[in-house]
Amino acid sequence: MLTQKGKHMTADEALQILEQILPPGTLTPLKVVVFQQSWNFKEYAEIAKESGYDPGYVREAGAELWRSLSQVLQQPVKKKNFRTLLQQQFSGHSILNAAVTESMWEGGTNSTDAPELPGVPLPLQSRFYIEHPVVESNAYAELIKPGSLLRIQAPPKMGKSSFLLRILGRAANSGYRVVTLNLKQADEEVLCSLDRFLYWLCTSLSYQLDIEPHLEQYWNREAGSKLSCTLYLTKYLLNQICTQLVIALNEFDQVLNHPALAREVIFMLQSWNEDAKQMKQLQKLHLIIIHSIDISTTIQWSDRYSGSFGLPVSLPELNSSQVYLLAQRYGLHRINSHLVQSITGLVEGHPYLIQLAFFHLWHRNTTLAGLLQSAASSGGIYAYHLQSYLTKLTENPMLTATFMHIMHHSDHSGLDPLQTAQLESLGLIKREDGQMRVWCKLYQQYFTAQLSSFLFF
Repeated sequence: MLTQKGKHMTADEALQILEQILPPGTLTPLKVVVFQQSWNFKEYAEIAKESGYDPGYVREAGAELWRSLSQVLQQPVKKKNFRTLLQQQFSGHSILNAAVTESMWEGGTNSTDAPELPGVPLPLQSRFYIEHPVVESNAYAELIKPGSLLRIQAPPKMGKSSFLLRILGRAANSGYRVVTLNLKQADEEVLCSLDRFLYWLCTSLSYQLDIEPHLEQYWNREAGSKLSCTLYLTKYLLNQICTQLVIALNEFDQVLNHPALAREVIFMLQSWNEDAKQMKQLQKLHLIIIHSIDISTTIQWSDRYSGSFGLPVSLPELNSSQVYLLAQRYGLHRINSHLVQSITGLVEGHPYLIQLAFFHLWHRNTTLAGLLQSAASSGGIYAYHLQSYLTKLTENPMLTATFMHIMHHSDHSGLDPLQTAQLESLGLIKREDGQMRVWCKLYQQYFTAQLSSFLFF
């Protein structure tokens, strides 16, 4: 394959062409891997093994990629002929003419291509979602085990709900029955009583599954709420379902904010996971818990339970390649290393903060220079986000003092572990190589100015 006389086209050069001829959002991280490895003559099975994806999922991604190329090149494209076709079409052009590139990326001003407002779950077909192939594949592999229990834990705005949608989408496509309960819908009075919460949980599950509630037949307060809830689930609900059932408990922090309730609910869910090894009915049940708060800060584990509660799944930050890919999907056709480095230098790989920056740049609400200059001010695009954190901190002087200590001192040995865990759960600090530091430069700038009176707390 030649781009210039005597020069072979590399996989990276070919990928640059695809990034410019395909509509923004077409190239997912998995499709990039499939393209690059296919360019190097690897088969789908080998690609799947190296990438950690299911072989069928890899094959499907490849098929979608060849269909997209077929539409652009206006001729059939397959795995066997795509190299030849790209060489024939673009020989002598390792990257396309800038004028052509710009015209292809003008879609950013089309209202039909408008990005979703950052901070809400991204729909399954959204081109603004950046995949985490290995994390997603590992999570799904655990989820489909009999009686599985999966915990998705990450600070706010890290993409937990969007990630959940992808996991549930794969489960639904595999024939699983999927139910999601948002625990923010539970009234505060419900969360103050174990009996009322479990009764609410069973009632909500019944309605979500389109099964007539009959709790009175199974609810025996002498036997206890946990046993009543378990009997209702195993003897009634699961008996009426022929397929595997996935129950996702979103916003589980609502429970964790009530330590006495959290302890009992967690022990019950954990018992379902353990009993599934012997109870056939519970093997049909697959649980997903989504939360930000560190469970160890909420309840004290007994020796019997020793802190083991499902498989934890952590969502990583975006790396520079993913930030570059996201910028492409926003149609920011003047993308360069300066843009990526400027944004990541300010907010690092925080998905929401990066999405918010690109969202405002896409709408032309600001320029990159203006965004960077006003980022930590009350008039910047992050003002509401930063103010919400400031409110949480000023409501808790001890938490503020701990945070300020981490901001200004390298020795953190004497800090309260519960306070530092809470700061991690909020996403204000992170741990690297055993050390704690403020999450990003934006937070360092803003809170240094806003919390200066706490320096000598």
